[in-house]
Amino acid sequence: MLRKIKRWLRFRRHDDAYTKTKEALRESVLTAIRTQKEQGRAIWLVTHFPDTFIEYQTFLAESKIEYQIADQTLQRDVLQGDGCEYLTAGQVYMVLSALVPEIEDSPDQIFDQGLSVLVVERHPLIEHDQRIHQYCKRIGAQVGLGYFQSFEDAIVASELSEMTLVLMEQMGMNDHSLINSMTLTRRIDRKLKRMQKLYPTDHAADNLAQWYELNAVATKEH
Repeated sequence: MLRKIKRWLRFRRHDDAYTKTKEALRESVLTAIRTQKEQGRAIWLVTHFPDTFIEYQTFLAESKIEYQIADQTLQRDVLQGDGCEYLTAGQVYMVLSALVPEIEDSPDQIFDQGLSVLVVERHPLIEHDQRIHQYCKRIGAQVGLGYFQSFEDAIVASELSEMTLVLMEQMGMNDHSLINSMTLTRRIDRKLKRMQKLYPTDHAADNLAQWYELNAVATKEH
């Protein structure tokens, strides 16, 4: 029980955040990055697909945000020691999710540095996002995990209904605002879990559309 309490104190999964457009999403991510930098936390900006990775590199550069690119698998031993670059306060790191490994056990060492992990897309294979979640719980740093998505993302759009849009607008959502909704996230999770049997392979792809083309069984559902 004590171990579970300590893990809960170290890790927080924020409710997923949604915007109407990708442009509004990028601006919301930029605001989050600036806030986390001011709080002295390291920031990992995580994408699943290379095209999104390149898109956000360009956006950060245009926004005058300095960043570094993670170039090795982020095993726990990579984070060991006071000089670990990936936990540098106020630094932004671009991370492809393939570099986030499986971690099964609880850490022996607890890191003092705070880390904010911002994920800007979902993957059709839910195991990829589950791996990120478990990694953040188990690496031993003070981690906040948040997902940022837009209604223009295909995976999110597949679960939108007219009623959902009305409810979001009643909650104050407009073309520029950010709304947190765990209800929508649960609906997306349920649909992804139902659809896992449609993905017999996991061939690497540059973007979501290409991934479906390479991996999904022919279906009208997506």
